[in-house]
Amino acid sequence: MLTHICLTLLLLLIASATAQSNGTLNLAEPLAGSWGSNDGKAATHDYNDFDYEVLRNASYIPQPQRYELGSGYTVNENVALDRQSPDTLAPPTVDFGSIENPRWHMSDSYNRLAIGGWARQQTVKDLPVSEQIAGVDMRLEPYAIRETHWHSQSEWGYILSGQVIISAILPDGKSFIEELGEGDVWFFPPSVMHSIQALENGTEFLLIFDSGDFDENDTFLASEALSRLPKSVINSHMFSRSKNFGLDKQATDFDNIPAEQLYIFRGEAPAPSFEEQKQSINNPFGMMEGQTLALKFSEVPWQEYDGGRVQIADKRNFNAPDLDITVAHVQLQSQSLRTAHWHRTAEWDFVVRGTLRATIYAGNGNSRTYDVNALDVLYINANNLHYLECVSDEPCEFLAAFKIDTYNDFEYGQFLAAAPRYTVKQHLRISDSTLDSVQDKVAHKQIIMPNN
Repeated sequence: MLTHICLTLLLLLIASATAQSNGTLNLAEPLAGSWGSNDGKAATHDYNDFDYEVLRNASYIPQPQRYELGSGYTVNENVALDRQSPDTLAPPTVDFGSIENPRWHMSDSYNRLAIGGWARQQTVKDLPVSEQIAGVDMRLEPYAIRETHWHSQSEWGYILSGQVIISAILPDGKSFIEELGEGDVWFFPPSVMHSIQALENGTEFLLIFDSGDFDENDTFLASEALSRLPKSVINSHMFSRSKNFGLDKQATDFDNIPAEQLYIFRGEAPAPSFEEQKQSINNPFGMMEGQTLALKFSEVPWQEYDGGRVQIADKRNFNAPDLDITVAHVQLQSQSLRTAHWHRTAEWDFVVRGTLRATIYAGNGNSRTYDVNALDVLYINANNLHYLECVSDEPCEFLAAFKIDTYNDFEYGQFLAAAPRYTVKQHLRISDSTLDSVQDKVAHKQIIMPNN
């Protein structure tokens, strides 16, 4: 008899844990005005809601409470930070288990300042879960130059503002040069020497690398490289001839090489035009042909949806050699949703503007909800189900990068549209009318939904 009672209690405990893991807590009706101790605000009836009206109220002071769950602070709180992450402070009840932290504030990154600009980065050292991708936010003043360099990783660039001239030298010795503006992109394969030059209005751009181990401070730099070689190798002196460049004795052409790396530096102003610089290339191997390192992404047609739009850059429209980074550029209207989906590779998101809410389901009962703001990074592991909802008054814009050459996604809505009707109803226990309505909306793989 005692054994039977113990077994019954054990089953009840398991059932209770299961209820918490899938967000079906059977709690009393929330009391009006008690969400996060925001007196006077009529509460909704859902412990998993995102109370937009509360969070937009400038007088609202976030508390670690969701209706009668949790309790208020007893010491001073970081109100500014809590307002940025309300779903971390007071998680919805669907959150359960543990997920390795997927969010990084680029504002927390060390900013390397230089004469002519700055650069800050997010690597796997900052965000350990971000193993496949690292990112750099870089600013160049008018006519400033990111020193010609190369590195072991692929580099994908997106121009946030301004105009640039990029140049590169390919493994076969051929040259590449292009002028790009806001919204355009470039791609440099590993080991390709390249430079980035700002034009008269300066520029800011996002760099995406195909390894979380990338470090902006560990690149190979053109001027620094020569400063680390013996003088007799690069310059002649009174007893010998320059071995590397074949200069005559007593030539002093390389005596003024900078003693240390330039990294970011101011170039002479005004700089020659793009056409003048292109004409100045005297390369016996010629110019790159058949492929390209630049894409006028700003001119790529948008995929329009009710609630937002999407651009995609992958091997189908970007004929770059060894392309292994694909990016989706997404714009969402306020309260619109990038629908629940997953990918076969990890997703690295950079928020350009607005605030996004995302719940990440990692399997085995684990799920967490996060709020990401402008200049935040969000990393979502392969196969993790997630949505991205624009919860700010202003529209949201973000770049989603993947270490793959062709974009792919798996929409959860396709399960309702493509699976046998009996299977769907047995799994989700929904009515025929609900299923008909949902199938009508997701039949064409609607990846953005407006606020209904």
